[in-house]
Amino acid sequence: MIEAIYICRHGYRANWDDPSITTSVTGTYQDPPLAKRGLEQAQHLALHLTSDRRTPDLLFSSPFYRCLQTIEPLAGLTGLPVHVEAGIGEWYTPVREGTGLLPRPGSAHILQQHLPDITLDAKWTSLHFPDRKGETVEELRVRCDGFVETFIPLVEATYPDAKVVLLMCHAATVIGIGRAVSEGSKPDADTQLVGDCARDIRSPTVSLSEYRRRGGKTVRTASWQQSDPYSRSEGPKVGRVIGQWEHVVNADTSFLPNGAEVNWNFGHVLYEADGSLVKQTGDGRTWTEDDIYPVGPTHPTVGTIK
Repeated sequence: MIEAIYICRHGYRANWDDPSITTSVTGTYQDPPLAKRGLEQAQHLALHLTSDRRTPDLLFSSPFYRCLQTIEPLAGLTGLPVHVEAGIGEWYTPVREGTGLLPRPGSAHILQQHLPDITLDAKWTSLHFPDRKGETVEELRVRCDGFVETFIPLVEATYPDAKVVLLMCHAATVIGIGRAVSEGSKPDADTQLVGDCARDIRSPTVSLSEYRRRGGKTVRTASWQQSDPYSRSEGPKVGRVIGQWEHVVNADTSFLPNGAEVNWNFGHVLYEADGSLVKQTGDGRTWTEDDIYPVGPTHPTVGTIK
């Protein structure tokens, strides 16, 4: 049974210092590599998780190269395979019409050629594929909720001896998964994380957050509506189930020489004057419907976007 979940953000990106960098060895649009300082951060994370903390039993990573580079030193030190999971991949706002589609990295089999020193588990099937046309904030929430609802029981059934798992994500999914709640769950469900949609989950580069199981205790709340743009809009609900996980470490960066860098939150999201999200520019390629799929949940119990 899973006792703790570590959620990390990738390291410092090369394109933050040089905006002309738009891709990496993968050739995927908007898939820049880590800068030198990001690679150094990844080394510090690996040492921290193999000496100062309980070492994870399972490793999961977004398929974007910067996340795989960040988890690579840890995978190398532990010898653990990395499970590539698109469901914890980058969040993009809706794409601007006529500019192509948003990026989708390759499969574990394709990515393996770029990471010869570690093993990517080719047997793992992603639980969710983000829409290449982009997502609203609400659609991101649904993605994270559905992912968490399915991920925990599936991992526990597949790897019954695993006690600690690590997810290597992006800022938006670090926050979204940490806040994930499943509205359709039974009151005694144990598949949600913290349940407070306005919780201040921080996400500096290579920060480490930890969620620990509460020991079966079900916690309820009478209010979770806040001003954060990520919050639900329906208002308070009496008896809302929060999840079985306590947020015990919030974005620890004490093991990094430069501490917290580039913290992101949903207050950084840009909106048009009419309240709609500022749209992303796509890859500039022509596309057909076949280029969009797969999209959405791949497991029957993952929530769908309505």
